[in-house]
Amino acid sequence: MAKCRSLRHHREVFALAALSSVRTAGGVAVEVRPALRTRDIVRFHLPLAVTFLSYGIVFNIINASMSQTRDAAIALAAFAVGQSIVDLFAGPAGSGNQWLIARGRDRRSFVVGVRVMLEIALGVTTLLALVAFTPAGKWLYQGVFGAPARLSDEITTVIKFGLPLPIMWAWRNVSQSILMLRRQTHFMTVGVFLRLGTVWGLSLLLGGQSWVQGAGLGAVLWVAGMTVEAVFAFAVASRAFRGLPAEPASGVLPARSSVWRFLVPLMATGLLWAVARPFANAAMARTLDPERSIAAFQVAWFASFLLVALQVEFRQVMVVFWADRQSLAALRRFGLYLSGALSCLTLLLGITGAAAWFMRTVLGTPEELVSLANKVFIVAALGPVLWMLTELQVGQLLRNGMTTVIGMAKTVNLVVMGTLMFSLVALYPGLGALVGAIGHIGGAAAEAGVTYWFGRKVSAEPIGDD
Repeated sequence: MAKCRSLRHHREVFALAALSSVRTAGGVAVEVRPALRTRDIVRFHLPLAVTFLSYGIVFNIINASMSQTRDAAIALAAFAVGQSIVDLFAGPAGSGNQWLIARGRDRRSFVVGVRVMLEIALGVTTLLALVAFTPAGKWLYQGVFGAPARLSDEITTVIKFGLPLPIMWAWRNVSQSILMLRRQTHFMTVGVFLRLGTVWGLSLLLGGQSWVQGAGLGAVLWVAGMTVEAVFAFAVASRAFRGLPAEPASGVLPARSSVWRFLVPLMATGLLWAVARPFANAAMARTLDPERSIAAFQVAWFASFLLVALQVEFRQVMVVFWADRQSLAALRRFGLYLSGALSCLTLLLGITGAAAWFMRTVLGTPEELVSLANKVFIVAALGPVLWMLTELQVGQLLRNGMTTVIGMAKTVNLVVMGTLMFSLVALYPGLGALVGAIGHIGGAAAEAGVTYWFGRKVSAEPIGDD
């Protein structure tokens, strides 16, 4: 038996050597990579899709829990404002994972990126504490976000509970980056399922408790779920980390300044994009029926995003798997087929009335909103293809460190979206929720165009990791 195992081992080594190199007539070794297979992409991407889809379910559970508390409307509104503020500040703390996946492919480089992420997380936590404990907070969510004064106390409660989230967000994203680099994304799905179970269990346990009510209940569920997911991801990733190469392939350790140069455009883009939804609401507030327009858009856009979520973060697939011209072609082919199928499915659901049934029966949308929301859903059918076109180019740009272009493209998206929406409101105020839908699709098309314009100049071979 031992001899058989030894022979089998030698055959495997020989096969790997044959795959990794061949000899030309001149005796020069030429690297030959095995072809990227569709099943490899699916095995990596499917857990990502399930993970991001599950995040939406988590917040549905949180919203359902707050709906059972006293003054449910105030609780839901206060949590929505508080969550958007925490997300606005905490977002940069997690954005460093883009550098880790694109550049931190060995243990020493990875640690450099983690140190920068920790600096960012501590900085934004300090800013968030100022919002929670000083008068600057009420100025922000009343003066800037336009929240009614009666929501102020509950918004403050959400922000105070949310103070650990920048650190948790960074911790989770660092761990997830390792899992992506080691192509163990199935553990990310396990983590989000643990988060789902935690949030659901605590919602049953705390639902009748008097010490936590309203928006505070939502905040407790939010932080507890994130903590469980972060701890699990770290426990798994700490073992996987040892599988990364010890040193940079180039032999040169990246400087912290290079990490900052990579991340600053991404952080600025994230902060800029955080105002997109309030921007759209401001435009629809100028339609003939503002409340109905905003409500119909919110319901339909959320429903359509359940399909878009199946391709969210495809850029990470690009960054991990793109190695040469052949793998690039395989990734593009997979991504475009996937997005085309999702766009066709969205259109079919809208035209046949299945989307209207889902919004009416499952989401509980009032009947007077369903017809308008269904029109928004049909317009959103262009979303998956435009999203994927952008993701494919952004993956290449991230891999080559061209993050300034990504920020430029997102800025163009916002400018086109805003111009289109406010122009439509001025010319056709009766469009209602379609103003928001057309504006978002127009902006997405502009972003895809900008990333394509610059992306087509990028070589089919990724540059080195140094």
